[in-house]
Amino acid sequence: MVNIVNILSKAERLARYRSSGATNTIDNATKTVASKVETTTSEAVKAARKAKYKQDLKPLSTDTFTLEPLTKAQEGILNNFQKYVGQSVDEIPIEDCIKLQELLVSTYRNGSIKPSYALKSKLPFLSDNPKEYLQLMEKLDEKILKYAGEFKIKPLSNFRLNSSQVTAYNSLNTTDKVITDFIYSLEGKSLDEAMLLINTQSKRLGLSDDNAIRLFRLFEARGLMRQSPEKLKHIAYRIGSQDNLKIMSLLEPKFCNANQNKLTTIIEQVEKNALNLKQTSAGEILNVSKVVNIGGHKVSVCNADDIPNLSGYFHTPQGWGDSLIGHTENDIYRRFANFKHVFSKPTNGNPVCYTYGTNGKYPMWSHDSGFFVNIPRGNVHAGSTTGLGSSCRGLDDCINMNVSASPSSVSTKLLSGHSIDDIIDASIRMNRAPEYLCTNGTIQAFYTNDITTMNKAYIELAERYKIPIINLNGKGVLLS
Repeated sequence: MVNIVNILSKAERLARYRSSGATNTIDNATKTVASKVETTTSEAVKAARKAKYKQDLKPLSTDTFTLEPLTKAQEGILNNFQKYVGQSVDEIPIEDCIKLQELLVSTYRNGSIKPSYALKSKLPFLSDNPKEYLQLMEKLDEKILKYAGEFKIKPLSNFRLNSSQVTAYNSLNTTDKVITDFIYSLEGKSLDEAMLLINTQSKRLGLSDDNAIRLFRLFEARGLMRQSPEKLKHIAYRIGSQDNLKIMSLLEPKFCNANQNKLTTIIEQVEKNALNLKQTSAGEILNVSKVVNIGGHKVSVCNADDIPNLSGYFHTPQGWGDSLIGHTENDIYRRFANFKHVFSKPTNGNPVCYTYGTNGKYPMWSHDSGFFVNIPRGNVHAGSTTGLGSSCRGLDDCINMNVSASPSSVSTKLLSGHSIDDIIDASIRMNRAPEYLCTNGTIQAFYTNDITTMNKAYIELAERYKIPIINLNGKGVLLS
């Protein structure tokens, strides 16, 4: 049964919000009580389903640590955690901080908070509290960013090169020389050391986020050339462009010369199928945003209609949390922590699922608020007109999927003459959202269909981290 009191309460909040000075920013926020009843009815159905799901869950004994059988993924996570038993975060070696961050992400992504009960007494930094999870990620990141180990770039040009290699090296632009020399200087470093150096030193050397990601992918490609030379497709995908192939030809001339034609052919196909769709920048959002007061929180809010052709990738964090503590704040805070401190790192290869919206059409899954994310060029690894879900656990999984070769591929449809608007329209009609698996995304803003009902967790994070909120004014199309 629809609760009219709640509807009126939302209307009152809207009135208070309008009186706070947000009227000019949120022009189309007014809803009629009738439409609220219809919306609330839909929400009630969803709430009933969630309640039934929680009711079906078996209670967990935290006293005896009696657990349901663990999956192999959960057992693997537990085994990996064992090396940290008895340690506080301050005692964890700097080289392990990145590994621990990614291990925490794996715990979350696999829905395996249950093992944390078994280890909580031995691992004091494990917590079910989503805000403490965010604090833990921040603390690990502080250790990583403060790392200032001695690392000197050794220019490749200072070492033995033949005349044609010298000419090729000198033809590189300044950025590509830095990337080449950086990779050459990582010779002899372990993977953990190399990841730490790439994450901390790349910005100090003036590399942009995009170029830091390039650097790591080429470092990975070099490792594959030496350890798994038969994985030509995976090597070529990481190289990604003819310019990058020039760099690899200097670093691994024997391998590249022997496989020049095959590498070139695969790279040409990768470049042809690359999805580089329009994305609205954070600057464009901030330019039309106004600071308003929402429940005592001062946040920047903009109206989607004030941004010409708002375009970009949308991610809904709700539903990613652990079923035992799967309330909304948990999902939002923990997923935000993963984006801010893990997914955006140059060395991270965790694919995340998004929808894409443009030109006033914004298909999204189930929930009406979430993250508006910028994806660096070359990091949209699969785009499909049907659901992909979380079918990739890593970059290699995305490469193996080879979505671009399927009829449902967004790149295939674009190459055959369809527009991105056509693709979105068709999916909305079929109640399916085109989905994209991407890595290295950075949150540009939070979005909401109705700012008067936006979860408080977003408001708190928006204020603390100076992240703007985009009000879509009901233009987001929620798909089941």
